[in-house]
Amino acid sequence: MRDLGSPVHSKRFIKSVLEAFPEESRICLVYKEQQPVACSIILGFNGTVYNPWASSLRKYSKLSPNMLLYWTMLQYACDGGYKYFDFGRSSIEESTYKFKEQWGAKPQLLYWYYISLNSLPFKIDTEKSKFDLAIRIWQKLPVLLTLVLGPPIRKNIGL
Repeated sequence: MRDLGSPVHSKRFIKSVLEAFPEESRICLVYKEQQPVACSIILGFNGTVYNPWASSLRKYSKLSPNMLLYWTMLQYACDGGYKYFDFGRSSIEESTYKFKEQWGAKPQLLYWYYISLNSLPFKIDTEKSKFDLAIRIWQKLPVLLTLVLGPPIRKNIGL
């Protein structure tokens, strides 16, 4: 997740999700020999399998572990009788969008609503560029540091 520029959730948060939804949640892992190289957590609800968290180790990118990971998740959804698979959010034309599109994902427009609690007007900045510098800095931090700093930051990001 560091390589993607995204802070991770805490282990406690992930454990809480798995404990709260034991029948609906699954961890999918792809191994190369004894080494886990890709992982996702999926949740099934109301006919849909949701994929809120997935990642793979950059070191193994040339082996395309995400292809096997997504194949496994889709197979689980089909075998479980689910009607839909939610690939999660992506910005149009980003690499994650293109990856999901090749699997047949159909985009659904998501709307963002802002409510001013103090009735003052505010500017909505839709430019993703304001995050580009933070992402580039995050990607250069040592992994151990991101594991310490990530969970406190992540819990305040509404994604």
